[in-house]
Amino acid sequence: MGIISELFRLVSLWASETDYLYQAEKWSDGIWNKMKDAYCGDGLLLEKDEKLYKRFRVTLNDGATGVFFDEDDFGIPTKDIKLKSYQERELKRNSYFILKHYNG
Repeated sequence: MGIISELFRLVSLWASETDYLYQAEKWSDGIWNKMKDAYCGDGLLLEKDEKLYKRFRVTLNDGATGVFFDEDDFGIPTKDIKLKSYQERELKRNSYFILKHYNG
């Protein structure tokens, strides 16, 4: 019984982390596609209180910058997501890592 429950836990964990990364990237794509007069942008995951949250940072052509966040985002525990080594390094250094960079 323990092996089966562990297997279900691992499958559930894998599904939640891939879904969250996928949702975060699609959320960022949606913001970028609605932007006008944008020079560049970054879809990123910010670590706060041991959880990762979606953010979108944008720089407009006039130099103004802004950050968007999803008010309905409850985050995902950092320990529950498997990151690539460069993402882990960036997260340790900056408390965030970039999922996708956009150029206007």
